[in-house]
Amino acid sequence: MLSRISSSLSSAALGFSLLVATCGASAFTLSEGEGRFGYSLPGSDQQLDVYTYLPDDMTPKSPIVMVMHGSGRNAQYNRDAWAERAEEYGFVVIAPEFDKQDYPGSRSYHRGNLVDRETEQPNPPEEWSYSVIEPLFEDVAETLNSTREGYYLFGHSAGCQVAHRLLTFEVTTKVEALVCSAPGVWTLPDDNMRWHFGLKDDPLGVDTADLADFFAMPALIMVGEDDDNPNHSKLANSSSARALGANRLERAINYFETSAEQAERLEVPFNWNFYIVPDADHSTRQAAEFAADQVARFERGEGFVDMEP
Repeated sequence: MLSRISSSLSSAALGFSLLVATCGASAFTLSEGEGRFGYSLPGSDQQLDVYTYLPDDMTPKSPIVMVMHGSGRNAQYNRDAWAERAEEYGFVVIAPEFDKQDYPGSRSYHRGNLVDRETEQPNPPEEWSYSVIEPLFEDVAETLNSTREGYYLFGHSAGCQVAHRLLTFEVTTKVEALVCSAPGVWTLPDDNMRWHFGLKDDPLGVDTADLADFFAMPALIMVGEDDDNPNHSKLANSSSARALGANRLERAINYFETSAEQAERLEVPFNWNFYIVPDADHSTRQAAEFAADQVARFERGEGFVDMEP
């Protein structure tokens, strides 16, 4: 991938108002503050809208946070929820939007478009929604002359479904740490629970024994104290979903505890933390603000907060 910075700007100073990049098939611009660009997918005519926030005091060392939106597919709103904290802490925020036309339904976004909906056969990796994330990071990082070798991955609600499955299947290897918040459905590290609630018959043939690297990754599993409504309008309520817990609070606890137990059984490191956010419900903004504070804490070398679930 090749990138070029507009000749009228100084790449060394990074005190820019605009960066222009050509990365493979993609040409896009990045600007200070709130921005948006179209990202061309390799080998395809398809484009994603990508919403960004670049802080005023950005440097090549600035942390990069990839923000995965929920089922409303509103990446702009998710970017905006991070903007104030991004300016305060000096984060670069990247929020790609997987629209409902190109990624219809939960199969195509939440579950990665891993399987063809007509044939039920696995799709090639280049068709997975998950496969977009790492090249997008690399292109943005190159454009910014970033020295970061990885990024923070954040997802709330359906965005957390994407984030934890992407790492379950090792589709990216460049995540510095994961912050995953309050999805309605988790994929438990359970080889006896059917996909996508567990790993039995999952499309890529992953089982719990393959998750050692994921368990060793720094991660914060979080959920709002008041995210306990079993009748929430967007909460999956099938019998398989209910087996995960009655509500998002119970399901987050179950996912964390099951993962801890499996790591112990496998005798591998487990570097996840768990936290119930006081006075928080299923609010995207509340989740984003708390997550941003935690990323800043992690950057300071203090690690994520932790509590017993």
